[in-house]
Amino acid sequence: MRVGTNRSLVLLRWACLSIAMVLGGIAAALSAFVYAATAEPVDEISAMVSGVARESMAVADSYLSGAEAAAATATTILQTFGRQPSESHLTVLHSAVANNPSLDAAFVGYDDGSFAFVGRSLENPHGFRTRLITNGDSADRQVTISERDRAFAVVLSENEVVDEYDPTHRPWWTDSLPQDESPRSIWTDAYPFASSGEFGVTHARPLINGDGSAPAVVGVDVRLTELAEFLSRRAPSKGGTAHIFGADGSLVASSNPDILVPDGLQTVVAARAAQSLQPSESARDEPLRHIWNNDGARTVSAVSGVGANDSWTLVVSAPTGDFLTGFRSSLAPVRGALLGIGIIMPLTMALAAWWLWTSIRRLHRDATTDRLTGLLNRGEATDRLDALISTHRTPETLLVGIVDLDNFKLINDQLGHRTGDHAIIVAARFLQRGVGNRGFVSRLGGDEFLVVLRGSAGPVEFVLDEILHGLSLELGRMITDPSIPPVTASCGYHLHRDDAHANSASLLRRADVALLNAKLTRNCSMKFAPGMTLPRPALA
Repeated sequence: MRVGTNRSLVLLRWACLSIAMVLGGIAAALSAFVYAATAEPVDEISAMVSGVARESMAVADSYLSGAEAAAATATTILQTFGRQPSESHLTVLHSAVANNPSLDAAFVGYDDGSFAFVGRSLENPHGFRTRLITNGDSADRQVTISERDRAFAVVLSENEVVDEYDPTHRPWWTDSLPQDESPRSIWTDAYPFASSGEFGVTHARPLINGDGSAPAVVGVDVRLTELAEFLSRRAPSKGGTAHIFGADGSLVASSNPDILVPDGLQTVVAARAAQSLQPSESARDEPLRHIWNNDGARTVSAVSGVGANDSWTLVVSAPTGDFLTGFRSSLAPVRGALLGIGIIMPLTMALAAWWLWTSIRRLHRDATTDRLTGLLNRGEATDRLDALISTHRTPETLLVGIVDLDNFKLINDQLGHRTGDHAIIVAARFLQRGVGNRGFVSRLGGDEFLVVLRGSAGPVEFVLDEILHGLSLELGRMITDPSIPPVTASCGYHLHRDDAHANSASLLRRADVALLNAKLTRNCSMKFAPGMTLPRPALA
């Protein structure tokens, strides 16, 4: 009887131990689950903010590169002209402004005080205003101010105006030609334009002679309102922000219009949040930062350089709470269900795991895709392109192309951003259908798309031309407003075969050079060829 009792006790002990182990395992699993469910998925949020920052940096560089390219082209042409400004100087500057909608003005100033200026008219939205100062440091100084129409014909002209303007005293001159230092291309900090009084920034480029002297500076103006409008579309979340800081740490532009003081003598930070995001000298060594606010909330910020020589700093930030509100509320039923552990634990665990998994998948999707079109974003696309390049084997050809929609800005300006967004979505879906399983498509930003195709050289170029032709027809059927020129597609592409040193950056750079050349003709594709350079716009 005792043996049977002992065996029963042993079995009971083992049963209790097993139950305890099972309950302990369940408790541990529940504890781990509750911890995982309530913890912030910071890595996913950081990846998403970094993705928005990388995409914003690329779009900002593209936005600013138009001004930089215009100044470079104007400098090259003006270098062949004489020192005395003339109508020919104004023609070159007019070409720069007319071909770049983001520019407010273009000008050239000489060290003797001579000056040529072309800006958009303050009275006529389609016209231009000009200022021509000759013999700047002599007694017979002449000043001519003109109003011109869309075709750059003179409508109103005034001569011998009392004008003491001296270009050598302007910020863009002193920053581009610093004393005891070499001439350099720069973006200025914000300052009031002499012509309109509006706050803006200038990209200045010295005109350097063969002997190294710099008798003149060419500049192009971008208004802060244009930059602020651009940044307003780069905020990664409802409470997120995007800022551009100057070299001295002052705020150049912000996605939040309340941060800039409208009538201040200088652009200043008016919010403590923006001050906390000012980049340090080691910003490049700390591209991703977590900042704890006074209320215990966390803000994730990504830092990157933009503009000529990375002279400005872009900071994209977002509070993690913006992404966790829906995530945490979706777990509220789980916490209540834990009270009935003995009955509904398996179902609760499965349901909670599914909710957790879908939330993380949603965050991952947001970090790798473009929110408007669902295509890969720029960061994910460059990673995939690098992976393709590393596994690429001849004789297969890799076509890397950048597609840009011609006349797209007119859709936003005349039909509104909703129609513009619809056109972007239509283009994205058409490109994705056309590429299929032969490669992939990505939205680089704005109205630019990356198209990657694999195959033999001839066939992939034929496929690309067919896709572009079909896309132009599709956009033509969509945009029927007679006041808008045909919305078509241009593409620059590069064929990669056996370049052992190639990477995504080099292939995209070549495709971008080819695209800029294709944009001169529009509604066409152009292949990158060795020696191809940035285009020089034709003189009017």
